[in-house]
Amino acid sequence: MESNKKLDVIFCESKGVTASPLGGQVLVRQSSDWNDFGYNINATYELCMWDCKTVLKGDLLIGFLPLAKNKSDLESMDKEQWELLSNIDKALKYKSNGEDFTFFTHFPNLQEYRKVVLKLGVKDTELFLKSMNNVLLSANFSSPKGLYEKVLTSVAFSRAFMRKSESFFAFHNAESIIKGIELENYSAISNSFSLEFKLNGFKNSHLIDFNFDGKALIPSRISVLIGKNGLGKSQSLNKLCRALLRRPEPDTTTISTNDNLLKQPMINRLLALVSPGEASSTFPGEYANSQKLFYRKIDLNSSSASNNKSIGDLFEQLLRSESYIRKTYRIDIFKEALSKAIDVQSLFLKITDTYYIPVKNLNFVDGFTEQGLKIAELVKGCKQPVVKVGDEYYDLSSGQLTFFQFALQCCLYIENGTLIVLDEPETHMHPNFIGEFVELLDYLIEHTGSFAVIATHSPYFVREVGRKQVHIFSSNDGGIDIQIPRLRTFGADIESISQFVFNEDVENRLTDKIFKKIKHRTFESVADELGVELSLGALMDLKSRFED
Repeated sequence: MESNKKLDVIFCESKGVTASPLGGQVLVRQSSDWNDFGYNINATYELCMWDCKTVLKGDLLIGFLPLAKNKSDLESMDKEQWELLSNIDKALKYKSNGEDFTFFTHFPNLQEYRKVVLKLGVKDTELFLKSMNNVLLSANFSSPKGLYEKVLTSVAFSRAFMRKSESFFAFHNAESIIKGIELENYSAISNSFSLEFKLNGFKNSHLIDFNFDGKALIPSRISVLIGKNGLGKSQSLNKLCRALLRRPEPDTTTISTNDNLLKQPMINRLLALVSPGEASSTFPGEYANSQKLFYRKIDLNSSSASNNKSIGDLFEQLLRSESYIRKTYRIDIFKEALSKAIDVQSLFLKITDTYYIPVKNLNFVDGFTEQGLKIAELVKGCKQPVVKVGDEYYDLSSGQLTFFQFALQCCLYIENGTLIVLDEPETHMHPNFIGEFVELLDYLIEHTGSFAVIATHSPYFVREVGRKQVHIFSSNDGGIDIQIPRLRTFGADIESISQFVFNEDVENRLTDKIFKKIKHRTFESVADELGVELSLGALMDLKSRFED
C-alpha cells in the first residue's frame, strides 16, 4: 500500500519557491532568520498525503548533519565535523557540491504533535514522523551505529532545539501523544522543586520546598504562601518567576529539583496573575523573543485585559484557537471551567445596548464559513460580559469579572505542565467566592497536569488545601521563618486558621478592649447587659478576667 511508503521530503530555498506539495510530498521551508547558537532551525512544513485531500501545515525545528563517505569514517568523525550545516540553504549547497547529509526534525511544542495525530491518525502520524526523521523515533537513526547519539549531542539539537522549555517538554512527553491522544500523559511536570533566595530587608536566607501531587485525594495541586503584610510573600513569587525564567538578581536566587537529571524543574509554561488593585511590578516583564520559557503576565487590573487587548479581542482569539487540550477546544474548556463559579446559562456578551450573545452558544470558529467569521467579528466588538436575570441584563460583580477574565486568559494560554502563580487573588472577591475560585482553578490545572502557587492573606485559601501545601511566613528577630503548619488545614474553620497563621486571637483582642471599660463593675452586671450581644467564648473570657 502507498501508506506504507515514506513521504518524499523536499527542501525549498529561502527565496523564490512558492509551489504547493503534490500527493505524497512534504515541502520544508525556512521560516525565520532567528539564530540559535548559530543555527537557523525554525522552519515550516506543508504536507499532502497521497489522496491529495489530506493537507496539513505547521511549524518545525530542523537540523542537518554532514555524512561521511563510508561507515568507518562516519563513526570516527569528531564533534566539530558534525557542526557544519546551519540552515536549509547551506544544506542544499552542500548537496549540490556532491556531498551528502542527514537531517532531523522535532516539533516546537506539544500542540504540533497533537495536531498531527488528530489530523492523520496514529498510523499515518508514525509514517509522517518517520519520513521527517523526527527525533522521537530513535529507530530512524539506528544505522549507522551511534548516529542517534551524535544527533542528540550535536550543538544544533542539544542547545538550539532544546533552548526553549516548550520544545524540551515536548521531547520528553510527546511520545505518548503519537500513540494516540487518549494515551497522552498529563502529569509530566516536576512534582517537587526548591526555591532558595534572600528577601530584601531581612538578614537570613530563605528556602521553600514545593511539593505537589496531582493524584492525591486531598487537593495537592495548589501551594499557598500566607502571612502578615510586609513579610515578603509577593517578593517570593517574583523570585520564583525570575528563577524559572533564569533572570537572577544580584542576591543569587536559585531553583533546583530533586531529579538529578534536571538542572531546572520540568515546567512547560509560566502564567502570572496580577490581581485587581495589585501592582503589576510584582512579576517580571515579558520578553517574548529572548525568554526560554513561555511566559505570560495576566493583568486583571481593568475591564480592558492585559497587553492592551480588550475582552472582545481575547474572546475572539479563544473562539478561533485551534489548540486542543484532551481533544477539546479551548472555548469549551473555558465554558466548563467558568461554570464552577458562574452560571454560564445566564452569561451573555454585550455587543450593543440592544444586542447580546449567549456564551453557552459560542463554539470553535474555524474561519472557513462566513457565518463563523461573522460571529467572531461580533464577539470582537464585545463591550463587557453581563448576566441575564429575567428580562434584564446586569453587569458582573467585581468578583465575577475577576473569575471571567482569569478563566478567559488562562484558557487561552494554559498547556500541559503549566505553573500558575497568583498574587492575592482574593482582592475584590467575597470570601464565599474563594471556594468557587479554587474549584475553577483546580479544574484547569487538573485537566492540564499543571500546578499553582498562591500568595495570600486569606485563610479561606488555606482551608482549601492540605497542610503540606501551606507555607506560613512569620517574623523572627529581623529574619523570616517559612514553615509548614501543624494544624490540619483542609476544611478547618476560619477562626482556627487565622489564630494559627497570624498568631492572633480576635476574640481575646476584642474582649480585652471591652474589659478595660467595664473592669470596675461585676461580671454579673455585665453579663445581664451584654449577654445577648457577646458570644459564649467572649463571655467566658470576660468571666476569667474578672476572676483574675
